[in-house]
Amino acid sequence: MVSQVASNAFSSYTGITSLTLPPTISVIESAAFRNCSSLSSVSVPTSISTIGDYAFENCTQLQSFQFVTSLSTLGQGCFRGCTSLASIELPSTLTAVPADAFSGCASVASIQLPATIMQIGDRAFAHCSGLRSIYLDRSVQQMGDSAFVGCDSVQAITCLTATPPACNATTFGNMPTTIPVTVMMSAISNYQTATGWSRFTNYVGTY
Repeated sequence: MVSQVASNAFSSYTGITSLTLPPTISVIESAAFRNCSSLSSVSVPTSISTIGDYAFENCTQLQSFQFVTSLSTLGQGCFRGCTSLASIELPSTLTAVPADAFSGCASVASIQLPATIMQIGDRAFAHCSGLRSIYLDRSVQQMGDSAFVGCDSVQAITCLTATPPACNATTFGNMPTTIPVTVMMSAISNYQTATGWSRFTNYVGTY
């Protein structure tokens, strides 16, 4: 019984246009479908628990991907350069978005992370140039270097945690400083003085 797609198994197979994985597969190893530039659709079983490093990197025609609730591990750069990927709906089984995971996914318009995500890695959403809004739940504690660098089209950020997630001066790159940033009313002053967050000038309070 086959339970894994091996590393580099189909890397650079440009003739693959669609993919249906059997229900026995639980692991997609590193770079398994890297550079499959014609791959536009993937059907994954509910048994998938791990997607390895760079597994679908540069699958430029991939428009959607179902992140099943059995998924517990995402590898770094797993969907980097998937320029046609239009939406990202991560399951509550994940606690982190790894480095470079969705870097260069230029068609993604919004990000709403589940309440279980605690960490966003370096460049996780870098150069998602179509991104318009970011929603961070109460669980987010840390965001890495250049996590949102190059996301210059963002028009609004919502962050529900009273304590500003730790970040640095590069986390938001050159994102416009005047966009509305919605946080808890009682936490506005915390954000205005926090590293990385202090660059924004238009804080909106909510209860």
